[in-house]
Amino acid sequence: RIGAVTEKLIVYDRLTPIENLKVFGRLYKVPGSELSSRIEKLLKLVDLWEWRDSLVSNFSSGMRQRLNLIRALIHDPEIIFLDEPTVGLDPATTVNIREFIAQLSQEGRTIILTTHQMEVAEKLSHRICIIDQGTIIALETLDDLKAKVGPDATLEDVFIKLTGSRMRDAPKKSRFFIPQRRWGRRPF
Repeated sequence: RIGAVTEKLIVYDRLTPIENLKVFGRLYKVPGSELSSRIEKLLKLVDLWEWRDSLVSNFSSGMRQRLNLIRALIHDPEIIFLDEPTVGLDPATTVNIREFIAQLSQEGRTIILTTHQMEVAEKLSHRICIIDQGTIIALETLDDLKAKVGPDATLEDVFIKLTGSRMRDAPKKSRFFIPQRRWGRRPF
């Protein structure tokens, strides 16, 4: 009972939203009568119902992202993994996606959200796990994390304090590698 939304969209451009959701619903073995009602409910929930018969290839990136999100919900999962669900979206769509995620959380679903956007994590998370170079350095509520820095601290302030840097120091050697040909000459 797990749903996953990756940063890479997993929808088919040559299908309509209804056809996309039917494909994934059948993969998850959602019964036919139940599938139709879920499709209608989810498309209405993310304001895609009026485009239900349009090809996804004609959709904006925000519309595709909303379709991708409900694709992961077609089988009514209890746990949802969301990887960067608002990356590259316009502000209005970002707000809509955030509100939708908050609604899913209020329904009692477990949501595991990965993001580099501190404001998204701050607005959506009950507990926050900060990972620095592959190591968990904090796993607490937002209030507990902020208490470590100060009353007016943002999650970004907390992250900077706990990781010790705004950006990782550049290595002594350049970060860029310029390949050389076998005979030792640069390619340009």
